[in-house]
Amino acid sequence: MELMDFAPAILTKGEIFEGTVITVDEKASLVWIDLNAKSSGIAALEEFDTPPVEGDEVSVMILNTSDIDGVKVSKRAADSRKMRQVVQKAYKDNETITGKVTKKAKNGFKVDFNGIEAYLPLSHIDLGRIGNQDAYIGENFDFKIIKFEQRGKNISIVVSRRELLEKEQAGHMKEIFESLHVGDVVAGVVKSITRFGTFVDIGGMDGLIAHEEISWQRGQSAREIVSPGETIDVQISLIDEERQRVGLSLKALQDDPFIGFCEQHAEGDVIAGKVVKLESFGAFIELEAGVEGLLHVSELSWTRRVNHPREVVQVGVTINVQLLRIDRDNRRLSLSYRQLVRNPYDTVDTDYPLGSRHTGQIMRTTDFGVFVKLPTDIEGLVRKEDISWDKKESDALSLFSPGELVEVQILKVDKKARKIGLGVKQLQDNPMAIFKFKNPPGTKTTGVVKRLEDFGAFIELEAGIEGLVHISQIAEKKVDRISDSLKEGDTVNVIILSVDEDNGKISLSIKDYDRDIESELITQHKGDDRGTFRLGDVIDLSQLQ
Repeated sequence: MELMDFAPAILTKGEIFEGTVITVDEKASLVWIDLNAKSSGIAALEEFDTPPVEGDEVSVMILNTSDIDGVKVSKRAADSRKMRQVVQKAYKDNETITGKVTKKAKNGFKVDFNGIEAYLPLSHIDLGRIGNQDAYIGENFDFKIIKFEQRGKNISIVVSRRELLEKEQAGHMKEIFESLHVGDVVAGVVKSITRFGTFVDIGGMDGLIAHEEISWQRGQSAREIVSPGETIDVQISLIDEERQRVGLSLKALQDDPFIGFCEQHAEGDVIAGKVVKLESFGAFIELEAGVEGLLHVSELSWTRRVNHPREVVQVGVTINVQLLRIDRDNRRLSLSYRQLVRNPYDTVDTDYPLGSRHTGQIMRTTDFGVFVKLPTDIEGLVRKEDISWDKKESDALSLFSPGELVEVQILKVDKKARKIGLGVKQLQDNPMAIFKFKNPPGTKTTGVVKRLEDFGAFIELEAGIEGLVHISQIAEKKVDRISDSLKEGDTVNVIILSVDEDNGKISLSIKDYDRDIESELITQHKGDDRGTFRLGDVIDLSQLQ
């Protein structure tokens, strides 16, 4: 039994054995190792990081078992195999492992883990922007194995330092977020001033002061107030842990000028202010440093239709305004410019009584009429149908051009809606009314066919006066085509059916005219002494064929 206990070990090439250093031959640069076998192991001294001494325990790999001078072994190969197992275990167990950055590689670095080489991508060596890459060479760091692939003797390992730093930072950020509260006042160091705002380091994380949170005064630059590297106090205005953002405010630590303004002023006050910004909907007026009000475009004029405030005011100009409303809850001040002058609509009904005549200036023409400015700067509308008695509405509009003076008559005044209706043709007698007075319905007259339409014929009765004979009023018999009965230039006898003087329309009939003439002839012959007559005596029978 005792002989079996001390039987020499059987050495197998490629296996790892534990041994004891028995001799160090520095001259030959060899180390003799007792492997508890028939032969001792021989390793190169250069494979030891520090010179070994007799009695040191060491792990080696068997390289050759047939050398007569001893068994060739390798400490480095044993260490490499063991380290590979350590690296693989760290990958499987998601553990951290320490390695040394040895040199730069394509888009990254090489990392040594006691003989096992791994690749470290440039983007995984640190957080944020990478500066001097050479500063990382020779440094030892903790790494996470993010890829481990082995194909035969080949092994591919990719590591990351950034993931560990992010995890560490997340824990640190969580502690910071737990310690912060909206409304807290903290000290910070100004890091940079950008177009997004001012970034401030508040103890391990950056907060942002938006431009509007720098000062109560509009347009004041952050560079006028703070400088990079300066330590300032800020108030936390927003905490968004999910997006890892902290909003800061510098103006919150300053006295709110809006509150002071509201304490000193009341609605109705007249205040001088400076125009600081123009928008399509109105002008912003600076009333005091850090206090602005809105002068809405509708409050610029009583009478003008202002499309943009630049038509009345310009940036940089100081004007007087009236304070209309103070909205403390929404921090809004509503202003008026027109309230400082008399509202001409207050007396519009007495200034412009119905039927009165006035001279105004044409401001603009539209498809539906002409806008005219009256003496008190109020605008009225002459609709196209109120321009001329005898011209077409489209032709009547061409009579006027902006800037010209025109005499008008007041047709309608709507004080509540602030609208005034004007007329030009009403300055003259209505020729249709005169015609109706001279030619009431039932009057027989003569006219000339001016033009033919599918629905009838227009007959000129007097200069500028036309009437319509509908196709149904041409003859007793149905007329399919009006051109079969009438031609332009024909002189026809008609009877007036109706006259619409307001709308300028006259209805005529040829058929009724012929019927009345026939009736008159019949009546005339009935009163003849002969007492009898023939139909041919009163009717031209040739016209019936």
